[in-house]
Amino acid sequence: MLRRYLLEIGMEEFPAGYVKNAKRQAVDTMAKMLSEQEIPYEKIEMETTPRRFALWFYGLPEHTAEKSLEAKGPTVKIAFDGSGNPAKPLEGFLRAQGATTEDISIREVKGVDYVFVNKKVPGRSVEEILTQELPGVIKSWVFPKSMRWGGKNFRFARPVRWIVSLMETQVLPFDLEGIPVGRLSYGHRFLGKNPISIHSVDSYEAQLEENYVIVNEKKREDLILAQSHKLVRGIGGELLSDDDLLDEIVHIVEYPTALLGNIRPEYLKLPKEVIITPMKDHQRYFPVVDDKGRLLPYFVTVRNGDAKGLEIVRKGNEKVLAPRLEDAKFFYEEDLKSSLEDKVDALHKVAFHEKLGNMYEKSLRLEALCSRLGEALDVGEETLENARRAAHLSKADLTTRMVTEFTELEGTMGRIYAEASGENPIVAKSIEQQYYPRRAGGKLPTMTCGKILSVADKLDSIAGMTAIGLKTTGSQDPFGLRRNAIGILRILKESKLEIDLSSMVRDALYIYLQNNRMVFDYEDVHKRVLLFILGRFENLLESEGYRYDLIDAVLAVRPEAIFDASLRLEDLTDVVESPDFEECLTVIGRMTSFAEKAEDDTVDKALLVSDEEKAMGDLDEEKAELDRLLDMADYKEAMVVLSSMAPVINRYLDHTMIIVEDENLRRNRLALISDIYRRVLRFFDPALIRKG
Repeated sequence: MLRRYLLEIGMEEFPAGYVKNAKRQAVDTMAKMLSEQEIPYEKIEMETTPRRFALWFYGLPEHTAEKSLEAKGPTVKIAFDGSGNPAKPLEGFLRAQGATTEDISIREVKGVDYVFVNKKVPGRSVEEILTQELPGVIKSWVFPKSMRWGGKNFRFARPVRWIVSLMETQVLPFDLEGIPVGRLSYGHRFLGKNPISIHSVDSYEAQLEENYVIVNEKKREDLILAQSHKLVRGIGGELLSDDDLLDEIVHIVEYPTALLGNIRPEYLKLPKEVIITPMKDHQRYFPVVDDKGRLLPYFVTVRNGDAKGLEIVRKGNEKVLAPRLEDAKFFYEEDLKSSLEDKVDALHKVAFHEKLGNMYEKSLRLEALCSRLGEALDVGEETLENARRAAHLSKADLTTRMVTEFTELEGTMGRIYAEASGENPIVAKSIEQQYYPRRAGGKLPTMTCGKILSVADKLDSIAGMTAIGLKTTGSQDPFGLRRNAIGILRILKESKLEIDLSSMVRDALYIYLQNNRMVFDYEDVHKRVLLFILGRFENLLESEGYRYDLIDAVLAVRPEAIFDASLRLEDLTDVVESPDFEECLTVIGRMTSFAEKAEDDTVDKALLVSDEEKAMGDLDEEKAELDRLLDMADYKEAMVVLSSMAPVINRYLDHTMIIVEDENLRRNRLALISDIYRRVLRFFDPALIRKG
């Protein structure tokens, strides 16, 4: 009979930011353990609350399957004595296998007879295996920050206080550093009747909900949204939703109750972002807006508890928020007393990195790099001037009181203060967009100036940090260089910017040499920066689901052309499994070794003798069309043309002796192949594509 197993790990409040990776790690390591122990199962599910991990294992058998094992022993020659009785080598082998002479068989291996033992290994108790293995799996989990407590010999994100371990209705005991393991769980820290004796896997969630703990994360999320929307509809508003904020709140409450609070109307005169940031990022409140997106004087917050005393809780939250907004109002008004341009000089006192100078120097480098990138992209003079102006002002908001207090607003306050200072709206928006994307999968700059400044800012950081010897290894990336690289790649790829990455890196490094008078091995650093960014490009493409061999084949050819490489990979993916292109790949594979022997691809048509050679020589029109399509980056149609040439190439290879004694003839026949093959290499390296 298949059974269910429940494992609850109870602890002090677990950080919400750790939950996503912790769940993935827990499920993966448990699945790996079951697989290694040959325990079949249907699925593993996991839910979390701030004070517990709950894992359900479905479809566990009572025992693992019986196995038949074959063990190879000594040769027959030494296994038996002259009388045919077991000799010492055989006796030792049988003893080690727990077998008798009745279990042996003899089989020939490479002309020599060996003794084999075939034995049945009975299945093992799944409960015994779990008892032995669970402590090790739990101890193997790692977190961004871990701690030891109470003399325990392992680390965890927060102290573990209890463990529920139930196989259906029965306790499955195991030892984890003396932590209580049984059926006792704990409900809400203040509202629950603790401890709670869990009757069974079936009753677990209901018993906890009776004690003000909703274990299911989706159920908590749905409750938060339903309650919040009901509250704001009552005042004619809409909830300004935020998936990240919602996810955080789901993971900091066990029994959510939403409530509506008030904001003093005078604060609504401030820019929306100045009000929203203290509410969301510091207090975890949802802002409320009208149907046109304008802020209303309300907020929604979520209590970890029931509805008792909500009026007191509401007043407490309003009392906490008011000083934050008063501070924001003061900072904003003080910052407006001078223009954004007036704040630039203060960047001399804002450090970028001790070995790379201050933010004023960085803004000068960004001006120079934006000029080079704009020229490479052939943008208009007005766009170029706006990009340089945005670069000049790009870091000025770092000197303001608002950004000093609310660092999340860097760039955003730059835009707001630039608009207040009368700067060109394009310049103002570009200042904000330099930080896009702010997170994985985040929105990208929409304006050309913003794209140029964003790429320049990120590339300057990567180039500088690499030049001073900082390396990004494992999980260590204190300066966000991986995020910067992914940001550059997404902007180039998704904005279809045709610019050479290698040249961009050279420009960034040259500006460091010129402006900062730095000393470093220019070629070595250029190579390392390029490899670092291209490594992230490969990871990005893999995360988008492309085949690894197609990625390798495309990136073997002009990988620095990021947008073009993306096009080639997309088109290659679309056609690679079509029958026509599979045949084409086979033909290209036949050409490879000959193309490598070719000295050049100049064909002398006077030397074409056979019909197959002449047919190859008559492909000029197809080759011209292929060149046209490749120049236009229409790679899918180029592959159609290439596929149409495959039968002619096949017949040529089938009926022509390529490597002949006549040097001129040999060179000409190789050139016929090379002339086509070099066009293939403008697209991808066929040798790297997995066959079949």
